[in-house]
This record gives sequence, structure tokens and C-alpha cells, in this order.
Amino acid sequence: MTRPLTILTICLILGLGGMARPVAAHAAHSPFCESINGTFVDNQSYLYFNDPTNQGFKVGETISVDAGGGSASSVRIEAPSGSGVASGGVPGNTSYMIDAVGITSAAVVAEGGSFTGFVWCYAPDEFAVSQMMSGQAPPDSRINWQYGDLLAVIYPGSDVDGNPLLRVYAVSNENEGDYLCTLQQSDLRPRPRQNRRPDEPIKTCGQIVRFYRLITGELQAEVGPDAEGKIYRLIINPDTMTVTERL
Repeated sequence: MTRPLTILTICLILGLGGMARPVAAHAAHSPFCESINGTFVDNQSYLYFNDPTNQGFKVGETISVDAGGGSASSVRIEAPSGSGVASGGVPGNTSYMIDAVGITSAAVVAEGGSFTGFVWCYAPDEFAVSQMMSGQAPPDSRINWQYGDLLAVIYPGSDVDGNPLLRVYAVSNENEGDYLCTLQQSDLRPRPRQNRRPDEPIKTCGQIVRFYRLITGELQAEVGPDAEGKIYRLIINPDTMTVTERL
């Protein structure tokens, strides 16, 4: 589907109520990715993951380490185990997109101490995979790679209970990120009917990013407009905070 969902469109959908919008099919996790996804890390310095099925990751799956804190100076992702592919600070988010078949092991190593957080493994994103195959791999775990990320960057993360969330950073003229807001599960709770407008965002992050709840239950993120007036729209699964469609 190529037509964008404008605010007017959202209002019409909410008014009609029973109309559902088709969503494109997307790849599922590999068994290995699914077994890693949501691993809670409690003050540990080393985690090793081995695929008992020996099938390995799918190309395009993303390993993401959300380090909330700890004594470590950084964490390193290894895929396969023993081969460092990405590293980042603590606290912080570090991620790596699998770029080859046959990887049946992985590890997360804390440098200079231990950390507490979560390890996530996201299913392949068709858009990101197509970019990677053309030599344009995303630099990190941002969910809006080449979709408004010159204006603002949206990262997946988790709260202390492991519930998925999104963190939004504005991009300055110096290409540095300035924190704008966090979209949490509590932001998705329905408001009293008398206080709710169909065209009202459930979360606004500065003047750049807005989140809406669609009649389908999905989220829509809008980034922009840019200098040419373009607005980038992402449809997001609210249970996993992962992108299901780009408009």
C-alpha cells in the first residue's frame, strides 16, 4: 500500500469504526532469535547463546542489548561467539544486524565489569534487509533508518520490567542526538472518551515526532516535516514496538 495516512484519513477511519486496514506480511523470528529475545541480564559480565537447532539466525535479524546500568564501561556483541561485531556504552543500547547465514552462536561481553539490562532479538525488517543487501546497512538499531532519521532517530528499548518502549532523539545540525521523549506502554492506555480527540497524538516529541493510535490498535509514528515538507510515517506493533509498515 502506497497512500499515506493523513490526519484526515485517521479521522475518517475512526468515524467508520469497522473498517480495517490491511497490513503487509512480515518475517517471523528464527527459533534461535526467538530463544534469545527478552533475555533478562542481572548484573552479569558474559552471556553465551548457542542454537540447539543448528539452523542459525536469519539474515536481517537484529541482536540488541539494552544496558540500563552497571559497573561495565561498555558491552560487546559477538556473532558468532568470539567475533566482536558491535560495542557500546553503559548505560546505552548496542545492536547488530545479522549479515550472513550460518551463525549459530552469539555472546554479549561486558568490558571492565558487569551490567543489568535486556537482550532482544528482532525479526528481519524487509526494508532494512533490502538496504543492507544494497550495501546500505543501518548504523545501529534505529527503527526509522532512512525514514526521517536525518530529523529524529527512534530507538527501541525496555523499561525495568522488560516492557518494550521507544526513545526519540532530535538530530542537531552537528549530527548529534538530543533526547526528546520516551514512548512507554503507559502512554498507550485509553483516555476517557470525553477527553479524546480523533486527531490528537497520544505523544508529541518536540515539533518533530508525533505518535497516534489507529483504529486497528496499531501505532503510527510521524517524523517531520523536513525542509521539503515531507512527513515520514511508520506503522508500529504496540506489543513489540517494531515497525510493520512504512508509508
